[in-house]
Amino acid sequence: MSIDDLRVLKHAKPFRPFTIHTKDGRKLRIPLEHRIALAPSGNSVVGFAEDGSFFLLLSEISGVKPRGRRKTSS
Repeated sequence: MSIDDLRVLKHAKPFRPFTIHTKDGRKLRIPLEHRIALAPSGNSVVGFAEDGSFFLLLSEISGVKPRGRRKTSS
């Protein structure tokens, strides 16, 4: 998993929520694109989880899994 992989998910149009899996087993759900920021240097990720908790990741990411499609109203 690279920072570029996260950038692709963050900037996808349309955005699809995704989950970051950490090496210690945590799952950080990213429901909206503005809840995550990626360092230009590619060495850290910061953001807010769905419950409002803050996280900072340096080299702890083991993988990312896209979540189901975002529902749209017609």
